[in-house]
Amino acid sequence: QMVSLLWSRGRRRERRDLRITKIDLRPMYMSFEFNCRTNDNVELVLEGSFFWEVVDLPAMMKFTNDTTGDICNHARSRFIELVSQVTLQEFMTQFNKIAQRVHEQDESNFYTQRGVKIHSLEVTGYHCAEASTAQSLNRS
Repeated sequence: QMVSLLWSRGRRRERRDLRITKIDLRPMYMSFEFNCRTNDNVELVLEGSFFWEVVDLPAMMKFTNDTTGDICNHARSRFIELVSQVTLQEFMTQFNKIAQRVHEQDESNFYTQRGVKIHSLEVTGYHCAEASTAQSLNRS
């Protein structure tokens, strides 16, 4: 039986129109971009990438029709949770450690349940969402 999945695409996974009929089980990269706020209420745009793979195809088929969307949404939730606990200054010095904690200290069974493994997750860039905030920081 041929099954068709609709996966989300784009850095923000805003379009769910990528029709998948064959699954590539090799590890792959996926980029992301999303917004989150620091403890001192600075809105940031985070950019980064996942290195991930499908390790349990039956589990993936059972739990999701949008694997890429699920991965990004879960990571976004974890980033929002962790970034909201630090100030901008702390984020700027710890963003690699925070990114590492997003998936390595995730105590849920989210990825296992969906049959995927995240090998690495890294923040490749970030900037203030509001230009006026960025200008203020540049003057400091």
